Amino acid sequence: MSDSNASFNPFIVDPRIEIRTFQSNEEGFSLFTQALINLFTGGPCSECGQDRPPPCLCSLEVVERGLVKEAREIIDNLETGEQLSPDTQQVWRKAADDIHIPYWDRSAPVPPVLSDPKLTLAMPDGSTSVVDNILLPLRDLLPSS
Repeated sequence: MSDSNASFNPFIVDPRIEIRTFQSNEEGFSLFTQALINLFTGGPCSECGQDRPPPCLCSLEVVERGLVKEAREIIDNLETGEQLSPDTQQVWRKAADDIHIPYWDRSAPVPPVLSDPKLTLAMPDGSTSVVDNILLPLRDLLPSS
């Protein structure tokens, strides 16, 4: 498993993208959502000890590092359980490494990704998976533009 702090640099701030744009990146959005489900249904926060959900009050940086770690674990588990092509592995690994919490442009209408009860996620084998929308209770916690 990869070290979750391997690419962390406190002096580089990656730009956040609006959630509608983020959702169009199927791999990144799928891993973000799966990691979010794992992170917020996995017991108390390892940083602050607060029960989840509701989400803990840790900084976005701490939550993002947790999301990247979870996403990498999802990919590691897929690579050991399925035969993914090297190209597919590379695409999904990059998607895991590039996860950031998106923002919501509140001047625009609420996007379906923040209001639909279910989400359809792309999977590395080309299939899709329908999951409960974990973003619903988190909608008002997303950073805004």
